[in-house]
Amino acid sequence: MADELDVEAFEFDASQGKEGDPAEAQAREELRKFFDQENEAVFFCRQIEILFEGRFFHWITARALRNLVEAGRVRMEVRRIPSTGGVIHLFWNRKYRYYRRAADEVVRWTRTNHDLDFIFERNQVAYGVEVKNTLGYPEHSEIFIKLTMT
Repeated sequence: MADELDVEAFEFDASQGKEGDPAEAQAREELRKFFDQENEAVFFCRQIEILFEGRFFHWITARALRNLVEAGRVRMEVRRIPSTGGVIHLFWNRKYRYYRRAADEVVRWTRTNHDLDFIFERNQVAYGVEVKNTLGYPEHSEIFIKLTMT
């Protein structure tokens, strides 16, 4: 799940870019509210960028997120994904004391190298959909992996 974009976003020099970017300030405020509301959850960078992509470009979200980390409003940890060797940037509310189990779950989920074809939300419930193009049933192990991704 992690890719070079995530790494580059956090190696960004703060002197680059437009000073006082109003979109970045707005993104920072929305992210602050988001983490205050989701105060016992761990997220990865790409996930947050996608959650906010309807309002902000991904690089604006990444910069705003980095600013919140630098200000101490949000915590960040970089972990290595054993199956790919890549890295994943994890984020959570600074007041979430026992984040490690949730962070382990996020890393475990990304480690499976599986994904879902569609994810949607209705009435604040998230649904994952896997579309199969064959008549046969999937292997039990694959079904178990998909179920544990939720």
